[in-house]
Amino acid sequence: MRAQPKFVQVTSVGDSTWVLSAGTANVVACLTGEGWILVDTGTRIEAAAIREEVRRLAQRPFALVIDTHFHDDHAGGNALYAGMGVPVLATPATAKLVRERVARIRAGAPQEIARLEAYAQTLAPGDERTRGFLLFFADWWREALDDVGRDPHGVAPPTETFPGPLLRRQVGGTLVEVRALKGRAHTGGDCVVLFPDRRVAACGDVFAKGSAPWADQFMGDGSLEGVLAAQDSLLRWLPSDSSWTLVPGHGPPARRDDLTRDRKALGTLRACVRQAWQAGRKAQAIAEDCAGAGFDASQGDYASWLFLEEWNRGKSRGKSH
Repeated sequence: MRAQPKFVQVTSVGDSTWVLSAGTANVVACLTGEGWILVDTGTRIEAAAIREEVRRLAQRPFALVIDTHFHDDHAGGNALYAGMGVPVLATPATAKLVRERVARIRAGAPQEIARLEAYAQTLAPGDERTRGFLLFFADWWREALDDVGRDPHGVAPPTETFPGPLLRRQVGGTLVEVRALKGRAHTGGDCVVLFPDRRVAACGDVFAKGSAPWADQFMGDGSLEGVLAAQDSLLRWLPSDSSWTLVPGHGPPARRDDLTRDRKALGTLRACVRQAWQAGRKAQAIAEDCAGAGFDASQGDYASWLFLEEWNRGKSRGKSH
């Protein structure tokens, strides 16, 4: 059972724009002439605490909520805002994944938990950081399975969708650009949200400063190959100047240079894993071969495994990479 948040961290990232976090995902709050725009909401348990912190910043109405993707740590507060009559916007693919979420978790979580725990058993005895990371994800899926057992309506679907690839909307004199990511990335329905006047971009989970990303390949139609393409797209959309603030789905705000470095690091890791995979090396050996490629040695194990899983499934279906 996920605990009630004890506090909400609030960080200013620009003109009347803040990042709020109650311990899981980042929420971006942008104050406009019509009221607040929120990008993501946190979990259902966190959402009310985050909403009250936003109200402490300014007692203004909520004009719009935008989901970057369907995971409950980002979209768990949808029902809170929809119940207030606030439009909740997402891509059609995210809306579909929300509708299918309970069935996917019930069918897939036990398999994913077993897969994570089995992979953790293959790690070297000293690799406690990676083992802890894998078991954290296993516990995350256990919580998700428990949550849908108690309340299958824990994530409410968005009230509006846009067909993509780009939606531009003026809200209270503030330009908002919502860009759907093509194909699969962290999930099968990600978007990023740009506030050009504020020079702030809410990136969702396709990027986290200094960290190897994760793709929900097993229950969310994600793809680590797609994350690479998503980061390339984001770099194309962002101006080349260094003044923009990038807000990842988790972790501290970043700059364009941080995204550039992480994209290069993920490409380096992929190249190493690909070479070892083509040479017929086993997963555990590949993790050792590629330790320190791109990211710190303790960072790349799980991402390496995700690449391997994706390629092996593609190979079994006759696809090449």
